[in-house]
Amino acid sequence: KSGAADCETLISIYTPNFEANKENVDFLKQVLKILDKIGCTESNLFTQTAEALYKQEPSADAAYGLAKVFLKKEKYSKAVEYYKEAINHTDSATDVKADYYFELATIVGGKLGQNEAARSYAYKALAIRPNWGAPYLLIGNLYAGSSKSCGEDEFHQRAVYWVAVDKFLKAKAVDPSCAAKANKYIG
Repeated sequence: KSGAADCETLISIYTPNFEANKENVDFLKQVLKILDKIGCTESNLFTQTAEALYKQEPSADAAYGLAKVFLKKEKYSKAVEYYKEAINHTDSATDVKADYYFELATIVGGKLGQNEAARSYAYKALAIRPNWGAPYLLIGNLYAGSSKSCGEDEFHQRAVYWVAVDKFLKAKAVDPSCAAKANKYIG
């Protein structure tokens, strides 16, 4: 709080002790807390410490935190790995688990181009929260984005947009809060 310590200083203090303490849960929590408070969450030390803590105390929150760290670093495959871990550590069908599935679908489809897997994760989110429009919007956009790879001629490729519009209409029907976005996509 005094401003005496910055990221560079903290990293130089904690890095030499990391290897010797990477199984010490209290040490790891302390380092994460301090690095987070100062805003050093994009440092390699923060990532290494968070992964070491996750190995010692796996939890949905820890896995989700790591997923977000790797997402910021644009390491999408690693982020996907931790999203799956967060899902596995979430006990039941809750809104949080639905959120994890939806975020995973967004990354898998948008960043990794795996539309079929993204659709599957979006449907898993909908199985938990059926009245949520955002996954339907995502599914519609996945269909629309893959139109060029569907069908052998222009007519069949454009027909994919009918399916996309159906998903946008479904989004509006189940979740009026996304109607404006759905209407934009339909237009």
